[in-house]
Amino acid sequence: MSCHIYIYIYIYIYIYYLLIIRNSSDIY
Repeated sequence: MSCHIYIYIYIYIYIYYLLIIRNSSDIY
């Protein structure tokens, strides 16, 4: 039933991860 929610969370995490990597480029 909550299959849609899982997909949304997955996409959200993916975007968040990309943003963090791009922002943490200076720190790394």
